[in-house]
Amino acid sequence: MNEKEAQEMIGKRNGIVGAKLTLKSAKAGKVKAAILASNCPPSTKKKLKSASVEILKFKGSSRELGLACGKPFTVAVVGLQ
Repeated sequence: MNEKEAQEMIGKRNGIVGAKLTLKSAKAGKVKAAILASNCPPSTKKKLKSASVEILKFKGSSRELGLACGKPFTVAVVGLQ
């Protein structure tokens, strides 16, 4: 998934920025899919998989994913409702 595709996905659904919030929402059943930066920690990816969340891989780093979300900081995970 490239930056433009990520922006479209986030625009179509409400995005939850951040690993902690995404994991919390996933456990509550509010997140259907998650976009993961290429440098997302493996432990976070494992936790999301165990919560039965569809994993979408972003080709860029967490810095690039943050910029795609319109945030001035790094973002490793974006949860999609």
